Amino acid sequence: MSDSSIQIDCRTMTVNDVRLHYMIAGSGDPVFLLHGWPLSAEMWRPVMSALAGSKTVIAPDLRGAGYSDKPASGYDKVTMSDDIHALAEGLGFNRYSVVGYDIGGMVAYPLAARHRDAVDRLVIVDVPLPGIEPWDRMQGAPALWHFGFHAQRDVAEALISGRERMYVETFIRARAFDPGAISDAEIDTYAAMMAAPGCLRGGLETYRTFAQDAEANKALAEKKLDIPVLGIGGDRLGPVLQGIMGAIAENGSAVTLENCGHWVVAEQTNAFIGTLADFLA
Repeated sequence: MSDSSIQIDCRTMTVNDVRLHYMIAGSGDPVFLLHGWPLSAEMWRPVMSALAGSKTVIAPDLRGAGYSDKPASGYDKVTMSDDIHALAEGLGFNRYSVVGYDIGGMVAYPLAARHRDAVDRLVIVDVPLPGIEPWDRMQGAPALWHFGFHAQRDVAEALISGRERMYVETFIRARAFDPGAISDAEIDTYAAMMAAPGCLRGGLETYRTFAQDAEANKALAEKKLDIPVLGIGGDRLGPVLQGIMGAIAENGSAVTLENCGHWVVAEQTNAFIGTLADFLA
C-alpha cells in the first residue's frame, strides 16, 4: 500500500530549547506520527509513503530519541507533548491529527487533551495510558517487567550499555507474534541509535516519569475528549484499548489486529495502514 516514489525529507527545528529531528512528506491535512521505544521516527516510513498522497505526514524523533536532542530532563509526557505542539505551530499547522504508538501514544494523549482546539483526531496504538485503568492492575503483568527495570536510574544504563544490540533484539523478538517482522537491519539501526551519546538515558527516562504522567492523565481525563479517538492494538492489548478509549473520549473505539504482537506497524503493516487511513479520512 505504500508508494516508494514518495519523497520523504529530513529536517530539524528547535522548540522549547530542544532540537527535534523530523521527517516530512506529502501534502494535505497534517498528521503527526509519534514513535515508540526503542524505535525512532524510522518506524513510520511505510505509513508515511502510504498516507502522503492525501496528507502532510510528519514523523519526529521525540526528545531523547533518534537524531533529536537528548536533554537531561523533560521526559514527562506533558512536556514531550508540548514539544510536538510547538513543532506543529512552527510548521504553521493550527489543526492536525496525532497518531501515537507505545511511548508516543502516551505523548499523544496529553497533546490532544491539553490542546483541544488544535488536535482533530487521535489514534493510540498498542499502549496503556498511565493513570487510566487498567493501568494500576497491569503493573504486575510479567510482560511489563521492563517498566520496573527501566525505572532504575544508572543501574539500567550500566547493564544495557555496550549490549545495546542484544537488548534491542531480545526486547523486540520477545514481543512479536512474528519475530521476523522487524528485520536484522532495522534492529541494527535502532541499536546504533541507542548506543549514541545520551540516547539510552533519554529513552529510559521516559519510563521514569510514569507516576507524574499518571497524575496528569487522571486530571486530564476528568473532561473527556470530544474528537474521534481510535485505539489500534495487537492480540494482547487491542481488547484492553476499548475500555481505555471509552475512559478518555466521548467518541472512542478500538480495533484489534489479529495475529499481531506489540509491533503493530511492522507486523500488520497493510492492515494497520488501511485502518488508519479509513479513520483519518
